[in-house]
Amino acid sequence: MSKNESGEYELAVLNSLVRQTSGSWLSLNTNAKRLLVYIVSHAIVDQEEDDKLPCEIIVPCADIAHDFGLALNNIYLDMKQGARDLRNKDVVFKNPKTGRTVECGWLSSQEYEDGEGYLTVSFDPKIRPVLKGLKGHFTLMKYLSAGKLIGHAARLYELCCSYKSMKVWTPEIEDFRESMGLDKSVYRLKNTETTCIKDLKGRVIEPSVDKINEVTELNIGFEKGNNGRTWRKIRFTILDKPKNSENNPKPVREADPYDIWWDEAKKPQNTRKLCELYSEFKQISLDEAISLIYDNPSAIPEKERIELFHLRKQQKLKI
Repeated sequence: MSKNESGEYELAVLNSLVRQTSGSWLSLNTNAKRLLVYIVSHAIVDQEEDDKLPCEIIVPCADIAHDFGLALNNIYLDMKQGARDLRNKDVVFKNPKTGRTVECGWLSSQEYEDGEGYLTVSFDPKIRPVLKGLKGHFTLMKYLSAGKLIGHAARLYELCCSYKSMKVWTPEIEDFRESMGLDKSVYRLKNTETTCIKDLKGRVIEPSVDKINEVTELNIGFEKGNNGRTWRKIRFTILDKPKNSENNPKPVREADPYDIWWDEAKKPQNTRKLCELYSEFKQISLDEAISLIYDNPSAIPEKERIELFHLRKQQKLKI
């Protein structure tokens, strides 16, 4: 196996571990999440080999207060409670080397002396691969600990992060329900085992995608992932928001409807809609349109922009 293939395999294994344990760490209380963020950021992210990861970590509570902009008066008690939650929360996953199921707590113990202002926490060596996998989801953990993502949005963001390198994720509807941790009885057509896609989209997917696109660095889109009228698969596109360029040419005309539309169309939250419009205009696939203009909408020639503007007016689209 080449070094590149080995790295891709390891990334796949780590993402698999994170998906297996997501239900546990997404349900942690805020103090526990903040403590876990500290452990991953200060003790895990710079380590490469599992056997070099420390099993005991000193946690200065004042540092956590500084990292999250918290008051010092209750931080010590909050972190002790967070450590208790981590000790009491079970984690279940498959050992990537043996294939055997592992059950353990996030932490195995904590030691402290009231008045010292720090904790010493330790964890089972078998959970090292999971902690190592979480370093790739560090941004999500920061969003969680800050309360920016909760519920279905947090779970969908975590899943999309684990498929980010592929840029596309197309799960079967039932696999998606299971991955999201949805109860088997919800969002079903009456007296059937068939998923009501209207409810699933309206109550889970659409609000989650909107929240992810609003507060995170990702730009998520979704559509039906199969042919035919019935939704059997969901196709998610997972892209980074393009960085705003200071060198983009400014519109020549002022207060012109075309210029106003073009300024809106280039905004990060609208670039996927622009790609969809460009795909239809050029009669190419959406993936091709994304690869051509997603990171640089200004690459579209002026003449084509004007034609897109009139096509958008005919279809009464928002951008």
